[in-house]
Amino acid sequence: MLQIYVTCGTWKLSAIKGWDFVADEAKGARVVALESTTTFEELKTTVLDDYSMESGLFVEFSYLPSDLINKTGSPRVVIDNDRQLKNFVGYIRKQSSKHLFVTFSDPVQNQNSGINMDFDDNPSADSFDGEDDDESKVKDSYLSELDDDEDDVRCKKREENEYKIHFSLAKAVKKKQEFRCKNQMKAHFEILAMKHNFDYRVLKSDTNFWTIRCPEKECNWGARAVNLKG
Repeated sequence: MLQIYVTCGTWKLSAIKGWDFVADEAKGARVVALESTTTFEELKTTVLDDYSMESGLFVEFSYLPSDLINKTGSPRVVIDNDRQLKNFVGYIRKQSSKHLFVTFSDPVQNQNSGINMDFDDNPSADSFDGEDDDESKVKDSYLSELDDDEDDVRCKKREENEYKIHFSLAKAVKKKQEFRCKNQMKAHFEILAMKHNFDYRVLKSDTNFWTIRCPEKECNWGARAVNLKG
């Protein structure tokens, strides 16, 4: 029998730090017993019960085998069947840290058909809920303290980064492109972020809008999605 430390949260990708799991402090962690004969459905049922979550939720189990990879941008390994669970048990037996990550999501909340995408170098202030104004003030104040040489270097780097990200998005996402549901759209952007090694920050996410932008103050790209049935 193995005692596994299970943490609830979500994965975030940073261009500098690579993949990082952000724990949900409210939900915390649990210790779960795993046998070599434990099935995926048994693990799922146990974890849902331990977290007092509804059985209808979507559950994703994942881990990052750091000793098997050498790139910070390498994505997580997702466990979604019995074979992958057995692979995890065999791998984790040899590790001193026995850590498994779990992410819960509500499939009903994300069944918003007809998601329309739009992306721009400067998404409108309305979709930012006022956050863009504060960031602009910080950026202006920060840039004013730089000398001309530093400013030129930073501007050039910013333009190069924005071009690479915008070019990657332009190849994979078109203006007015429609997605079947919010889950499909979010998964599409997560794959893009992994493939092209960039990060983004969600400014707004509800049943009607989904707005993101680059987390760096010097970068201005962003994307906006609207629920056509909202």
